[in-house]
Amino acid sequence: MRKKNNRRLKVPLSVSSPALLVGGSDHAFRGLIANLHAMASQLIELRARMARQLGITGPQFGLFLAVAHFEGGDGVNVSTIARKLRVTPAFVTTEAGKLIRKRILAKRDSKVDRRGVLLSVTPSGHRVLAAFAPRLQTINDEVFGSIDARAFRTLTRMVESLVAGAERALSLDGKK
Repeated sequence: MRKKNNRRLKVPLSVSSPALLVGGSDHAFRGLIANLHAMASQLIELRARMARQLGITGPQFGLFLAVAHFEGGDGVNVSTIARKLRVTPAFVTTEAGKLIRKRILAKRDSKVDRRGVLLSVTPSGHRVLAAFAPRLQTINDEVFGSIDARAFRTLTRMVESLVAGAERALSLDGKK
């Protein structure tokens, strides 16, 4: 019969920054990462559920909202939307084409850049968005309703900083 080994192996720290260690332990940091993963999964699932209600995919829903928020009076170019969503222009073009076929987005050539295309929400798309807004507000109010204005501003700055850090980390090895 084999003897049971009760010694715990020391797992290396997952982070070395003293600001992220509590009493020399990365336990709280690992908990934060687990919660961020859970939150990301939940947000993706919420977006997918809302999108299904509109007969589109989660990424199309994000694109639809981004165009609605950034189109201004003349529309918004594909590269601006790609930067805002942190996706490629090719992805925006492909998914926008599907939303154009559903008649909730429109495209037209840019007067400023003859190679560019401007996206905008159609009148039908605006009606869809207006009808769906109460549901979107309810979901977002539920997710973020426990934080006050100051915490919201702090959270916004922190997440922007974390996203920038993640982008730097992704580029460490030169691969995308």
